[in-house]
Amino acid sequence: VSEVFLGEKIIGVNQPVYWQGPWKDVSHKFLAVQIVKNDLKYNGWIELTFDTANERLILHRAAISTEAGKEVKAGL
Repeated sequence: VSEVFLGEKIIGVNQPVYWQGPWKDVSHKFLAVQIVKNDLKYNGWIELTFDTANERLILHRAAISTEAGKEVKAGL
């Protein structure tokens, strides 16, 4: 599964500003990530909060496996 975008701010000419996207209201949620290096896949995660009121994406913690193809437990 992949996301094209987490959230975006919409500024229209004749409408109020608003936010949209599947992650626009998350707080301390985990996003799976995968890095490809030398054709090997390394799994990981990022814990984040999407703060639309202050227009911030807060990255709390992150982890990436040091071994290709291995899982990394989130939230520990």
